[in-house]
Amino acid sequence: MKKWLKRLDISTGLQLSLIISALFCLFIGAVGLYTWHQQRIEIDLAIDQNFPKIQAAFRMEEQINLLENTLLNANNIRNTEEKIKWFNALQKQIKTLKYMTQSLNEDLNDEIPTIVIEQTNLLQELSLNIDNQLILNTKFNKTLSEINWLHNDFRDEFTALLQEIVWQQTTLANHLTDNLTRSKQIEQLREFQHELLLLYDFLTYEEQIVTELKQHIVSRSDYLLVALTNSLNYLKNLIDQKVKSLDKHTSSYTIKQIIESLLDIGENEQSLPQLLIERKQLDISRQQLMNKSELVISKLRKKINSQIGDNQKQLELFHYLINKSTRINGLIILSAVLFVFLFVAAINFYYIRRRLIGRFQSLNQSVERLINGESSVKISVCGDDELGRIAKLLRLFLFEVNTKNEELERRNQILLNEISERIAIQEKLAKCNECVYFQYKKSGQK
Repeated sequence: MKKWLKRLDISTGLQLSLIISALFCLFIGAVGLYTWHQQRIEIDLAIDQNFPKIQAAFRMEEQINLLENTLLNANNIRNTEEKIKWFNALQKQIKTLKYMTQSLNEDLNDEIPTIVIEQTNLLQELSLNIDNQLILNTKFNKTLSEINWLHNDFRDEFTALLQEIVWQQTTLANHLTDNLTRSKQIEQLREFQHELLLLYDFLTYEEQIVTELKQHIVSRSDYLLVALTNSLNYLKNLIDQKVKSLDKHTSSYTIKQIIESLLDIGENEQSLPQLLIERKQLDISRQQLMNKSELVISKLRKKINSQIGDNQKQLELFHYLINKSTRINGLIILSAVLFVFLFVAAINFYYIRRRLIGRFQSLNQSVERLINGESSVKISVCGDDELGRIAKLLRLFLFEVNTKNEELERRNQILLNEISERIAIQEKLAKCNECVYFQYKKSGQK
């Protein structure tokens, strides 16, 4: 590996570094793209499948609450118009529930329509019960009107009888004369006073009868018919015992008939008791229907909750898998980034700094020394890459320069030797010429 790295060219090394870096970038991008794709699948699955179902389930839950509240309003219906509005509102809400079931799971789609149909049938029965209750309320209102009419008639007759007794009492008091008849008149006044007390007792009894009857009509508390019958019988006995004292007055007969009519309303099995029995039966039937509706609504709510729970479990499982995959991919990306960082650091420290920058600086210094004319420059850069080949060229150039310098020095030395020889020869020739000249001069003198 080391030998291969030493033989590796700079351009090839840089190309390999770029290729490896690009491959790591592609790897990191691919892992990130895979993670994004998995998250996109989760989002698409949630948006396209789970969220609409969960949203539809919550809408159905809200619609069920509206349906339940509307059913509870059945006890507040007082007339046919309110009943029609109530019935139409329930039908509309049930149709809305049927429409919403299309967004749920197929297995629930088979069960919910059955539950909705059951609720529709209960609605029809409850509507019939309310119709019967409205009819019964009409009968109660009629009975209550009759009681009020008898009560008002009793007040009129009571006022007339009271005025009659008071007039008789006043007349008798104004005609008190001698002592012979005075005691008899006083006795008559006492009788009139007793009749007035009885008359006020009848007023109290009549008010008790009316109150008892109205209390059973208006109030829906669980009053017993036996208690009503016993109370009316007790009042009837009291009235029978005291009504004979008023027989001599013509208005007492009408009062007695009115009281008997009031008592007959409460005692006749075909009158108020029958209405109370029918109302109790209708109340029991309505309560049973309401309980059945509550069970159906509870069953429907349970199905909806199971729908929401199943989708939540699927989302949680899928989300867990995506989180696990995302963690693994994140570790892979982090490891790849760390490896790339170490790879770049290793390339920078071991390859660029040591192999490129150091050798390049050494080669640059050698070139500067060569430029300055130094001939004993030692080029320590080696290798088979570009810098190594440049160093070889410089060494070859330095060798040729040194060779030429040596050759020039040899030639210069030869020239210097030749010059020295020529100078020596010239000196010898000069000496010879002087010798010849002196000899010639000497011979001329002779």
